[in-house]
Amino acid sequence: MLGGLIGLERELRDQPAGLRTHLLVCLGSTVFTLTSIHGFDGLIASSPLPLTSDPARIAAQVVVGVGFLGAGAIIRQGVSVHGLTTAASLWTMAALGMVVGLGWFVLAAIVTLAVAVSLVALRLLEEKLINPRAQERSIVHVVLPPEDESALDGLINALDQLGVSVQDMEASVGTEESGGVTMNVRLPAGLTKARLVQELTRLEGVHTAAAR
Repeated sequence: MLGGLIGLERELRDQPAGLRTHLLVCLGSTVFTLTSIHGFDGLIASSPLPLTSDPARIAAQVVVGVGFLGAGAIIRQGVSVHGLTTAASLWTMAALGMVVGLGWFVLAAIVTLAVAVSLVALRLLEEKLINPRAQERSIVHVVLPPEDESALDGLINALDQLGVSVQDMEASVGTEESGGVTMNVRLPAGLTKARLVQELTRLEGVHTAAAR
């Protein structure tokens, strides 16, 4: 239930790892922890030889093993990387499952609340206060010479200097009048679409630029 609650938030945000993934990671790590603690009690009790069990062995492998799921949630789109927060939440779900397996239910509730606050409340705070530059979204299409890497590098550098955050970028093949790149960007405070187009059209190699 706790893992699914966090996964639901990721699902609503249209992330690659959502409700079922978070639920299963939390459930699986809980089962591994319970197995690590109690799974070998019968074997130890029935053995004629003195045996010891390290309840931390399986739990330690959960921390490492969940990493491949986090890596699968990280996606690179153009010059942007997405999924880092989802990867971190998956990693935290493994810890949450281990806490539940240990029977620390109060701590589990606190962890769930803290993760929910960080994913929802802190994201809103980050967008409004910490990162006020990301206020206006725009779709920008820039026509560049075909297969001109220097023109593309100059475009990216110009966007960086203007403080424009590129969310994703898609290149299209065409003639010198139609080919180019289409970008989903976020404009910093004070930069209008008209000024952005004006600045981009001044770049060497840029034929035309349009923003909407």
